[in-house]
Amino acid sequence: MLHHIMKTFFNLKNTEKTLKQQILQTLHTFLHQNYFQFNNSFYKPQADVRMGSPISGLMAEIFVQCYENLIIIHVVENKHIIFYTSYIDVTAVINDHIKVTSEQILTYTNSLHTNLQCKPTHKINTTVHFLDLLICRNGQGLVTNIYRKSTSTDITLHM
Repeated sequence: MLHHIMKTFFNLKNTEKTLKQQILQTLHTFLHQNYFQFNNSFYKPQADVRMGSPISGLMAEIFVQCYENLIIIHVVENKHIIFYTSYIDVTAVINDHIKVTSEQILTYTNSLHTNLQCKPTHKINTTVHFLDLLICRNGQGLVTNIYRKSTSTDITLHM
């Protein structure tokens, strides 16, 4: 899957042919000769890259951006989703609940790819947290503040 995404990306960018072939061959080798050891046994990941690999974060980001550019952008353009943003593996969505419900969005996004499964955090009253932000809706719009998880101790270590 990642090899196909990268090939499509390079074709869109009109990358020089020799460079494109070298990068794709290196990526193919890396993805298909990707083994790891655990408890004295060797394993080969079933899906492209293993967790903890130096390139896994980059490949995950490329995969998610491709997914967003091909699929999510069309949902945003039809105005069912009013606002969409993501940071690594956290996404915030504001939808027009008259046109589409949160459950419909969740069902749709979870049906697109088996490796991308969303777990929603719904707003409580008029408040939701996104990353380290607490976002509250009031009569005039949105107000933000710092979100502290219940496990936060607010202790600072001075060195």
